[in-house]
Amino acid sequence: MGRKSWVLTLIFFGVFGFTLGVACLFLVNVPVEAMLKEQNASQTLINIAMCAIILVYGAIVIATTLLFRCKAAVIPERGRLAAAILLLLTAISGGIFTLLLTTDSNLVAVFQGTSQQRNSKFMIGPYPEEERLAELKKEGYQGVISLLSPTIPFEKLLLDREMQAGEKIGIRVYSFPMLPWISGNQTSLNGIQELVQKEKGPFYIHCYLGKHRADLVESTLTGTAKSYLYPDHLERGRLNYYQDGRVILGPYPNDEEWFHLVRRGQVKEVISYLDPGNAREASLIEKEKQLCTENGLELKLLPVRVQGNQVTGLSELLSQAAATNNKIFVHGLNIDARYQIVDASLRSGAAAGIVPILPQQLSGGKTYPIHQNLILGPVPNTAEAAMLQSQGFNFLNIAKEGNLLPVNAASSIIAYVKNTKGACYVYGFSSGKDLELTQQVLLGRFYGIDGIEIKVSGQIVTAMGRFLFIGLKPAPEELNALALRGITTILYPQNKDAKPDQNLRDTQSIVEAQGLNFKIVGYDAGNVNGILDAVIHDYNPCYLVADSRIRMEIAQDIDVVRILYRPKQE
Repeated sequence: MGRKSWVLTLIFFGVFGFTLGVACLFLVNVPVEAMLKEQNASQTLINIAMCAIILVYGAIVIATTLLFRCKAAVIPERGRLAAAILLLLTAISGGIFTLLLTTDSNLVAVFQGTSQQRNSKFMIGPYPEEERLAELKKEGYQGVISLLSPTIPFEKLLLDREMQAGEKIGIRVYSFPMLPWISGNQTSLNGIQELVQKEKGPFYIHCYLGKHRADLVESTLTGTAKSYLYPDHLERGRLNYYQDGRVILGPYPNDEEWFHLVRRGQVKEVISYLDPGNAREASLIEKEKQLCTENGLELKLLPVRVQGNQVTGLSELLSQAAATNNKIFVHGLNIDARYQIVDASLRSGAAAGIVPILPQQLSGGKTYPIHQNLILGPVPNTAEAAMLQSQGFNFLNIAKEGNLLPVNAASSIIAYVKNTKGACYVYGFSSGKDLELTQQVLLGRFYGIDGIEIKVSGQIVTAMGRFLFIGLKPAPEELNALALRGITTILYPQNKDAKPDQNLRDTQSIVEAQGLNFKIVGYDAGNVNGILDAVIHDYNPCYLVADSRIRMEIAQDIDVVRILYRPKQE
């Protein structure tokens, strides 16, 4: 009985572990991760939570297996019970495993991407069954590049099946195993790039669903990433974007963030303003030199130093950022004084040699800073104007623009800042309330909307980071409230085959009357590129109008392709 009981125990361990593992992945890990992100948890905390769930899962499997052994496997009278349990679990796990292997089933098709010809060298798509391989052969494809990983049991069976079918049909299958979004994929990426460049092609490139891993290969081969919602936070603090996302400013990324932000985000150049004279930062410089070399990135070390109120290194940093059209990641260590100064310099287009003094109070009342180089406030007297001028401030009298509402005043200030190099002091507001509201609008447009619950038509708006919000159609007064929060553009999704809609033209007039931009974006189920491309990061938080069904569908699609890190308390 001893050997038999151990055989039963091992069978139970395998089938129960597999079944519970699949259930745990979809019913526990994914929802818990989503909940932690909504609660602004850091990536480290999320990783710890995922590991804890795995440990609990392992403990449950072991404890349940021991319970099965003690209560059923070793007791001869309960042999039928043990057999019934094993048969049931084997049937369930077998069904799940079979479903994973049946890649042409309707259920799997719901999650698969579509085959799309990218250029004359390759096509991206999902797993090809034998019939599809035969079609590829007829269409003149030189070979198939499989990204399936033999370390995943069902993918190993699929890969073996694909290899046999390819040999039978006469089309070569190249295996470059990859796992989604981990740095170990670099060897396979390099191999794929070398093969596609060397051979005539075309090639059919696939993973299991034709997403994720296939997208990463596509971005490597074409040098352009699939649209996705860029992160707005790293673990050490927030990211800011300039020049329609070409220049990114942030703190030092952790290992995972280096890959997602820099590699997946198609960054070509890294500008580090870490100080090699600081022991802690010097060690990080050496680490990033290695990371940049491994990933083929150009690294520029341009230290920014603040000593007293003197600043050095800003001019070199701004010149380097302007010297190329490449996507650039600029970073220091964390959200410190240097970060604030670099942010202000990138926004104002000029590097100050001293840290400007930001007066909190003038004779006419409070001042309202937007960043180091932009302050709103009351009319300064002669002495105050001279003091501000000595700090390098230009002056904008917003009253000369007319009696502007806060949203329109913010737009005028942004236009002025774009065309004026250096610091700016804005005055001439009709009331203190208008001044406060204009500051609120500008902060939202410059830095996004973070941590504020917004409701439209009585429902909470879905926040996809700081720059994209999804909700029901706002009434005119709600449009005004959105504009005052910093929303700049109202997006309306529309199928590419939809006919012109008079209602939308009327809606456009209402939206623009509130000082907001109106934009129709293309959207087909499963394709959020048009929406994501519209969400630029410079002064442009967007509100996407969608009913409950489309809203959930779009939010899920975006959530698949977004990388959204949440900060620790800054």
